[in-house]
Amino acid sequence: MTLASRSWTRLAADAVRVVGVLSFLGALGTGKGVAAALFALVLLALTLLRLLTRPATDAATGLMLVAGAWASLLDLYLRYSWLDVPVHLVATGLGAAALFEALVALGVLTGAGAPYPRRARLGAAVVVAALGLALGVLWELGE
Repeated sequence: MTLASRSWTRLAADAVRVVGVLSFLGALGTGKGVAAALFALVLLALTLLRLLTRPATDAATGLMLVAGAWASLLDLYLRYSWLDVPVHLVATGLGAAALFEALVALGVLTGAGAPYPRRARLGAAVVVAALGLALGVLWELGE
C-alpha cells in the first residue's frame, strides 16, 4: 500500500469515527439509554480499531459497526427481514479480520513474515478457543 493510499484510508477511518461520535451525541440527545449504550460500545470499538488495526480494516470495520448500529436503532432488521443475514456475514468477516490484526499487533499471533509471536502461549489459547467455538457451531448446525 502506498503512502498516499494509506493516508486516504486513515482519513476515511477517522471520518467514520466522527460519524460515530456524532451518532453517540445524537443518541444522548434522544434520552434513550439503549441507543446511547449501543453507540458507546461502537465508540469503544472504533477506538480499539484505530489503535490495533491497519487503516483499511479500521475504516471498513468501523463503517460496518456504525451502519449496523443505525440499522438496529431504526428497526431496519424488522422491516427488511433479509437484511440481517448479509449484515451479520459482513460484520463477522470484518470483525474476525480486525481481531486477527489486533492479536498480531499485540504479539499474540504472528503476521505474514514474522518468525514467531511474542506471546505464543496466549496465541495458542486464543486459536484453540476459536477452533472450539467453530466446532461447537458446526455441531449445532449438524444437530
